[in-house]
Amino acid sequence: MNVKALKKAALPMLLLGVFGISPAVAAIQLMQVPKITGDVDLDDYRGWISIDSLEAGVDQGLCSDVMVSKQQDSASLMLLHAAATGQQFDQIVIVQLETDKERLVETLRVTLSPARILEMSLTGSEGPLEESLLLDTAEMTFNDGFSPEVTIPCGRLKKK
Repeated sequence: MNVKALKKAALPMLLLGVFGISPAVAAIQLMQVPKITGDVDLDDYRGWISIDSLEAGVDQGLCSDVMVSKQQDSASLMLLHAAATGQQFDQIVIVQLETDKERLVETLRVTLSPARILEMSLTGSEGPLEESLLLDTAEMTFNDGFSPEVTIPCGRLKKK
């Protein structure tokens, strides 16, 4: 295999190995919570938290609470502490990254500001524990890097 072909195959193989996703999908979601370090080791996203799913919606002009699920990792206890104490963060950022030839491209950025973790629950039977986090925010801003960003008012928190 030549070097160019090896480089081209490396990113999907890395995504498959590190994040357990299909090369056909080749997308990952990450979350950044201030002062809480996750296990992600990618350039520009080092220390972010890998998440498995994101659920967010809009109903009659207001956004709903945001639900995130993830596997237990090094950030879990700090996230649990933040939920237990009602800690408020200036912002929580969630991104989706997809492969584009030889690099990762950010295809969606969702910024919650300010935000807090309302609830955190753990579930599991076989395999690693799954964690669900319910997030509340004053506003949610969506940016895909192409269209004008969209900001939606939300929840119980008030914008400073």
